Amino acid sequence: MQPGVWVAVFLPMLIITMMMARNKRQMMRNRVLKNKKRRGDNFMNELIMTFLGKKCHIYTFEGTQIKGVIEKVEGNWVSVRTAKDAQIVNADFISRIRQSAKQ
Repeated sequence: MQPGVWVAVFLPMLIITMMMARNKRQMMRNRVLKNKKRRGDNFMNELIMTFLGKKCHIYTFEGTQIKGVIEKVEGNWVSVRTAKDAQIVNADFISRIRQSAKQ
């Protein structure tokens, strides 16, 4: 095939895929903010408090995963100590927390 055909076929597909991913992130953020208004601010923070000082896997809506010890929860932010450094995660965008089997 000629390069022009490749560009004409795959460039629109790439653009559509990128637009769909962007819309998915925006819809997820809107859903999180809507749920936050409905049930109150402290719901997720109270659940995270049960994992303080424990080694956990934290999954976010963006598809990232953080492995580390949850050190503290302040406001809407969770401080996590990983093997290399410390990270701060917004509690609104945490989709799942799982306690690690190894301590």
